[in-house]
Amino acid sequence: MTDGWFPSHTLQMFLQSAEMRLLGTEMRQELDLSCGLSSIARGTCTLRLRPVDVLRGGGPIGQIEILADRPLMRGEITLPRAGFDILARHVAQEPPRPVAVIVALTESLEVNLQGDLRISKTRTLSVADISFNVPLQ
Repeated sequence: MTDGWFPSHTLQMFLQSAEMRLLGTEMRQELDLSCGLSSIARGTCTLRLRPVDVLRGGGPIGQIEILADRPLMRGEITLPRAGFDILARHVAQEPPRPVAVIVALTESLEVNLQGDLRISKTRTLSVADISFNVPLQ
Protein backbone atom coordinates (compact mmCIF):
# COMPACT_ATOMS: atom_id res chain seq x y z
CA MET A 1 0.00 0.00 0.00
CA THR A 2 1.42 3.36 -1.03
CA ASP A 3 -0.05 6.80 -0.42
CA GLY A 4 -3.43 5.26 0.51
CA TRP A 5 -3.76 3.29 -2.74
CA PHE A 6 -3.79 -0.51 -2.83
CA PRO A 7 -4.01 -3.14 -5.57
CA SER A 8 -7.26 -4.96 -6.33
CA HIS A 9 -7.60 -7.94 -8.66
CA THR A 10 -11.40 -8.07 -8.51
CA LEU A 11 -14.36 -5.96 -9.51
CA GLN A 12 -17.43 -6.42 -7.34
CA MET A 13 -20.83 -5.29 -8.53
CA PHE A 14 -24.57 -5.85 -8.19
CA LEU A 15 -26.84 -6.77 -11.06
CA GLN A 16 -29.34 -4.03 -11.92
CA SER A 17 -30.90 -5.54 -15.05
CA ALA A 18 -30.44 -8.47 -17.40
CA GLU A 19 -31.52 -8.90 -20.98
CA MET A 20 -31.39 -12.01 -23.18
CA ARG A 21 -30.50 -11.24 -26.78
CA LEU A 22 -31.44 -13.75 -29.49
CA LEU A 23 -29.43 -12.99 -32.61
CA GLY A 24 -30.23 -13.92 -36.18
CA THR A 25 -32.28 -16.82 -37.46
CA GLU A 26 -30.01 -19.18 -35.50
CA MET A 27 -31.14 -17.44 -32.28
CA ARG A 28 -27.59 -17.16 -30.92
CA GLN A 29 -27.88 -16.23 -27.26
CA GLU A 30 -26.17 -13.42 -25.38
CA LEU A 31 -26.87 -12.08 -21.92
CA ASP A 32 -26.44 -8.34 -21.44
CA LEU A 33 -26.00 -7.43 -17.78
CA SER A 34 -26.12 -3.90 -16.42
CA CYS A 35 -24.38 -3.65 -13.04
CA GLY A 36 -23.59 -1.05 -10.43
CA LEU A 37 -20.04 -1.28 -9.11
CA SER A 38 -19.73 -1.82 -5.37
CA SER A 39 -15.94 -2.13 -4.98
CA ILE A 40 -15.36 1.09 -6.93
CA ALA A 41 -17.36 4.21 -6.15
CA ARG A 42 -19.62 5.91 -8.66
CA GLY A 43 -19.36 3.45 -11.48
CA THR A 44 -21.35 1.16 -13.72
CA CYS A 45 -20.40 -1.86 -15.76
CA THR A 46 -22.11 -3.51 -18.69
CA LEU A 47 -21.23 -7.13 -19.35
CA ARG A 48 -22.02 -9.14 -22.47
CA LEU A 49 -21.89 -12.87 -21.76
CA ARG A 50 -21.72 -15.39 -24.60
CA PRO A 51 -21.95 -19.17 -24.34
CA VAL A 52 -19.39 -21.46 -25.96
CA ASP A 53 -19.52 -25.22 -26.32
CA VAL A 54 -15.86 -25.67 -25.40
CA LEU A 55 -14.00 -23.17 -23.22
CA ARG A 56 -10.23 -23.04 -23.70
CA GLY A 57 -8.61 -24.05 -20.45
CA GLY A 58 -6.12 -21.89 -18.61
CA GLY A 59 -6.52 -18.62 -20.49
CA PRO A 60 -8.57 -15.47 -20.04
CA ILE A 61 -12.34 -15.81 -20.53
CA GLY A 62 -12.85 -12.24 -21.70
CA GLN A 63 -11.88 -8.63 -21.22
CA ILE A 64 -13.04 -5.45 -19.47
CA GLU A 65 -12.52 -1.98 -20.90
CA ILE A 66 -12.22 0.71 -18.22
CA LEU A 67 -12.81 4.21 -19.49
CA ALA A 68 -10.63 6.95 -18.04
CA ASP A 69 -12.97 9.86 -18.77
CA ARG A 70 -16.26 8.34 -17.46
CA PRO A 71 -17.18 6.02 -14.57
CA LEU A 72 -18.06 3.24 -17.02
CA MET A 73 -16.69 -0.23 -17.71
CA ARG A 74 -17.65 -2.58 -20.56
CA GLY A 75 -16.87 -6.25 -20.66
CA GLU A 76 -17.25 -9.25 -22.92
CA ILE A 77 -16.98 -12.70 -21.35
CA THR A 78 -17.47 -16.25 -22.61
CA LEU A 79 -18.96 -18.95 -20.42
CA PRO A 80 -19.34 -22.69 -20.93
CA ARG A 81 -22.82 -23.44 -22.34
CA ALA A 82 -23.97 -25.27 -19.17
CA GLY A 83 -22.95 -22.39 -16.89
CA PHE A 84 -24.53 -19.84 -19.22
CA ASP A 85 -27.83 -21.76 -19.15
CA ILE A 86 -27.80 -21.99 -15.33
CA LEU A 87 -27.13 -18.25 -15.02
CA ALA A 88 -29.85 -17.38 -17.56
CA ARG A 89 -32.42 -19.36 -15.53
CA HIS A 90 -31.43 -17.62 -12.29
CA VAL A 91 -31.47 -14.05 -13.63
CA ALA A 92 -34.83 -14.66 -15.34
CA GLN A 93 -36.40 -14.77 -11.87
CA GLU A 94 -36.45 -11.79 -9.56
CA PRO A 95 -34.35 -12.68 -6.49
CA PRO A 96 -35.14 -11.18 -3.06
CA ARG A 97 -31.87 -9.19 -3.21
CA PRO A 98 -29.63 -8.18 -6.11
CA VAL A 99 -27.30 -10.78 -7.62
CA ALA A 100 -23.66 -10.09 -6.78
CA VAL A 101 -21.12 -10.39 -9.59
CA ILE A 102 -17.40 -10.79 -8.92
CA VAL A 103 -14.98 -10.46 -11.83
CA ALA A 104 -11.40 -11.65 -11.29
CA LEU A 105 -8.83 -9.73 -13.34
CA THR A 106 -5.42 -10.89 -14.53
CA GLU A 107 -3.90 -7.50 -13.63
CA SER A 108 -4.49 -5.27 -10.64
CA LEU A 109 -6.19 -1.90 -10.41
CA GLU A 110 -5.31 0.76 -7.83
CA VAL A 111 -8.12 1.84 -5.52
CA ASN A 112 -8.24 3.71 -2.23
CA LEU A 113 -10.34 3.07 0.88
CA GLN A 114 -13.07 5.43 -0.41
CA GLY A 115 -13.43 3.27 -3.54
CA ASP A 116 -11.82 5.75 -5.92
CA LEU A 117 -10.06 4.21 -8.92
CA ARG A 118 -6.68 5.56 -10.00
CA ILE A 119 -6.62 5.51 -13.78
CA SER A 120 -5.00 7.99 -16.15
CA LYS A 121 -5.91 6.41 -19.50
CA THR A 122 -8.47 3.95 -20.82
CA ARG A 123 -7.36 0.38 -20.10
CA THR A 124 -8.43 -3.04 -21.32
CA LEU A 125 -7.80 -5.85 -18.84
CA SER A 126 -8.20 -9.60 -19.27
CA VAL A 127 -10.79 -11.44 -17.19
CA ALA A 128 -9.50 -14.58 -15.44
CA ASP A 129 -12.84 -15.72 -13.96
CA ILE A 130 -16.34 -14.63 -12.98
CA SER A 131 -18.57 -15.65 -10.07
CA PHE A 132 -22.18 -14.94 -9.15
CA ASN A 133 -23.85 -14.92 -5.74
CA VAL A 134 -27.56 -15.50 -6.35
CA PRO A 135 -29.87 -15.00 -3.33
CA LEU A 136 -32.41 -17.81 -3.05
CA GLN A 137 -34.56 -16.49 -0.20
